[in-house]
Amino acid sequence: MFSASLLMPKEGLLKVLPKQPWCGWRPVYHLADLFLVNVTPMAIRLEELDWMQRADDGTPVSGPSRVRGQ
Repeated sequence: MFSASLLMPKEGLLKVLPKQPWCGWRPVYHLADLFLVNVTPMAIRLEELDWMQRADDGTPVSGPSRVRGQ
């Protein structure tokens, strides 16, 4: 958690996060390239910040996680 916060700070990500709703891996790869990290830690960081969720097929989608039923 410390290294993720250090390498991918919330404020820095917020500045370059796409403003429009997005879908697919391209924005995640772009952010990973900007912060010089692998795509997997970037996806995890975006999910932890609740800025990304994964569709049923695993495709990244912008926005907070969907609340599933009980």
